[in-house]
Amino acid sequence: MDQGRLDLAATSLWREDIALRDNLWASTALLGPGSNLAQLYGRAETAKNTTLTETGQLADFRLVSSRQWRADWQLLTNLPHGELLDAPRWMTMVRWVESGRADLLLAPPLTAGTPVLRVKGSTLHPVPGGVLCLPGSRHFAVSRQHPEADAIQQALNKGINTLRQQGRLRRAYEQAGALQGPTHTLNHCQ
Repeated sequence: MDQGRLDLAATSLWREDIALRDNLWASTALLGPGSNLAQLYGRAETAKNTTLTETGQLADFRLVSSRQWRADWQLLTNLPHGELLDAPRWMTMVRWVESGRADLLLAPPLTAGTPVLRVKGSTLHPVPGGVLCLPGSRHFAVSRQHPEADAIQQALNKGINTLRQQGRLRRAYEQAGALQGPTHTLNHCQ
């Protein structure tokens, strides 16, 4: 994308990650600040014996994430925690929780009717009350170097705004579990 060979990213990115690259533009926000939810997951015993009602309770747990996931890392760093472990890969995080090396990890909320998070043979359980609000907003990245960058950016933003006005954007994120109805979060949504 930096050289303009690709016109845009097919998945949304955090605005702050796009801003780090001079050759990228951010689309209109898909999910604005305060809309990005994540769920804490742990082993079955942890989920069964824990109900989170305030962030201070996290001081009793070892959390695992990756420094490369800036929004997650920033959030977890600023919350109480017993220990914050840095894992290089998603599967490493899952295995550390499964083995007991870490207690909790962050992942997208489950879709309705899905009781557990299954990852390549591993099963993690959502911790009751463990919904957190991630800081920042999600956007598509558009290459400034692409010959049709202006037209792509305009068309993309127009499409996003149309989908938002029709309620289809919100509905899609709700169906994917990324947005939920009124939800209590442990932290304040910004």
